[in-house]
Amino acid sequence: MNPKKEAILRKVLEFLTSPAAASKRLTLSKLAEAMDMGKSTLYEYFDNKDVMIQQAILLMMSDHVAILLSGEDFPDLSFDEAFEQHMTRSFTIAEKNQMIQQVIESVDVIALDPALKQGLMESMYAFYEQLRQRMQAILAKGVAEKVLKPLDNTLRLATIDSMFLGALVSWSNPMFNFDRDDLIGALKESLVLLHR
Repeated sequence: MNPKKEAILRKVLEFLTSPAAASKRLTLSKLAEAMDMGKSTLYEYFDNKDVMIQQAILLMMSDHVAILLSGEDFPDLSFDEAFEQHMTRSFTIAEKNQMIQQVIESVDVIALDPALKQGLMESMYAFYEQLRQRMQAILAKGVAEKVLKPLDNTLRLATIDSMFLGALVSWSNPMFNFDRDDLIGALKESLVLLHR
């Protein structure tokens, strides 16, 4: 990707993940000023603001997947190591306060063209599917090591997904002051207790 285009998208993400995004709209004038460029320069890279927002969200999702799926050592990791690595990376993303849910609730995303929203939803599903496959590979390690029972039940997998999501929400909530490693340990312990 062109470095200038990426810089613009990262600035858009900076706005979309700010507290102001919940109630204020991003304007191209403000963005151009923040980037120290003219509005016309923005149009050299993007057809309109909606496309810019869509591409910024896609960039964020791509960054998340790259962080979560990185590591060529994955096949050699034990269940414990793979689980802790994956969850640590998940919490790192949550620490940056770049949760996709927060961005999707911004007024600019809510106002996006329906076709662009549909494209985003399809991309989100594809990214989610990659992450789900990684988690299934981690759980398969647990089954192979006889730490977990075979997870042949869709409801059981949905329960595990919910448990992980709840832990991430708790971690990203400033009202809770959990130690990350303790929370990951408790999550793994709960998973093993429920599924052995």
